[in-house]
Amino acid sequence: SLLAALWHYASDYLVCSKDVFFLKPIRSKMEGIKSTLKQTSIFGLLHGSSEAASAFLIGVFSSAKEVAYIGMAIQLARPVQFLHANVASVVVPRVSKLYGQRNLLSVLKILKMNFMSAMILFVLGGGAVFLFGDFLINQFLSPEYLQVLPVFYILLAAHILSLATVGFVPLSVASKQVDKRNYAVALRFLYLGVAVAIGLNAYSAAIVQLLAAISVRFLIDLPMYRKIKLEMGK
Repeated sequence: SLLAALWHYASDYLVCSKDVFFLKPIRSKMEGIKSTLKQTSIFGLLHGSSEAASAFLIGVFSSAKEVAYIGMAIQLARPVQFLHANVASVVVPRVSKLYGQRNLLSVLKILKMNFMSAMILFVLGGGAVFLFGDFLINQFLSPEYLQVLPVFYILLAAHILSLATVGFVPLSVASKQVDKRNYAVALRFLYLGVAVAIGLNAYSAAIVQLLAAISVRFLIDLPMYRKIKLEMGK
């Protein structure tokens, strides 16, 4: 019986050593990690390439004047994009940590606060541009920028809505729903195709960005928000 016990112990040790040597615990997790990395990479490509695709297609199907208009409107919206990147650097890790700890109440508070702050920024910033935009452009930029203010307002609304919902991106990763988010983000290319069919210009390209942000909000973010509230009630 002693030999049998030693043999059993040696067999278990060899099996365990084999698993450790061939990184079986790590390999068992690699598929999930690879899938998440793939989907987040796709999300970054989809999200980052839409404006460039719009400008390129405007150059193909419209005029150089319209390309200049969308380019100037994007330049005016750069400060909001910069703000989005800075807010994301704070909100994303915080939401990820709280969701991992299942502190759903704090997650909801951050989402609400971020959304309300973005809406206040939109009202104050949009109002300031509406009241003082002409003066500021005449003082610091060329008068041509006055012609793109309507396009800028549409892009501003799209960027603010994206800023307001930045906290939902880490939730999509944590809940393994990045693929669904990617499908919703990819709708902007469908909208862009429709815009090309009916006549693409700077206005329609900006509307595509706004419709894309609204689609992600209603198709992904709001259902996720309701799901978290339901989980809290359990």
